[in-house]
Amino acid sequence: PAGEHGDIHTEEELRVIIAESHEGGVLEETERSLIQNVFSLGDRQVSSLMTPRNEIVWLDLNAHPDDNKKKVLETRHTLYPLAKDSIDEVVGFIYSKDLLSDNLDEMIHRLPSLQRKMLLVTLHNRTYQVLDQFRREKVYQAMVVDEFGSVKGIITINDIVDALVGNISENDEFEYAIDVREDGSMLVDAQIPFFEFVERVNMEVDTAKDNLTGYVTLGGFILEKLGKIPRKGDRVKWRNMRIEVAEMDQLRINKVLVTPVTV
Repeated sequence: PAGEHGDIHTEEELRVIIAESHEGGVLEETERSLIQNVFSLGDRQVSSLMTPRNEIVWLDLNAHPDDNKKKVLETRHTLYPLAKDSIDEVVGFIYSKDLLSDNLDEMIHRLPSLQRKMLLVTLHNRTYQVLDQFRREKVYQAMVVDEFGSVKGIITINDIVDALVGNISENDEFEYAIDVREDGSMLVDAQIPFFEFVERVNMEVDTAKDNLTGYVTLGGFILEKLGKIPRKGDRVKWRNMRIEVAEMDQLRINKVLVTPVTV
């Protein structure tokens, strides 16, 4: 930008000004970090910001509706890519709010008619290029593909915002809540990773022997044990614990009450 005397500051000059402003107390540390991240973000390739292929949770239009329903109930995502047999055959996406706004069973069967347009960008696209495409298309997520059209990841506007915030809050380690009550029961966030829960309650398990493979969250574990869409008050008994659905968030288990029981 031009100053009062028409001076044009280069990026390097602006970096110096920001550093001096921080040292002089004009800029707080978080403000300095945010501004400096803006400089570096635009030229970063989307491959450094995307969620990689193996972590994408997607719905298969050719799968049995129950399989897609289970996946939606077990995960907590804002959107799900839609594909046919393989993530490489992506045809669109759906917002979870569209699925959960009405009867889930009906919505799952209507996936093809509910799908929205999914953008495609290449691995080597720069962030500023993707942002410009988001703005023009008014779509704020894209599949990232290589030169052969194979999906390598997904990039969303949230990924870019997280990168912009950068290390401002990266030291604030998130911990799922386990509130221990006076009677020894525990109110637990159902989205806690299953094996983190097992570790935090000091339980010894043999994953293979106890047939515990495939469980992602405590809520998913309970859902599998119940074998139906859960309701508040539903209970399962496992080992020396009674696990009760304490709070629902629409169709998802939000909180569970874990109570030790004597055998």
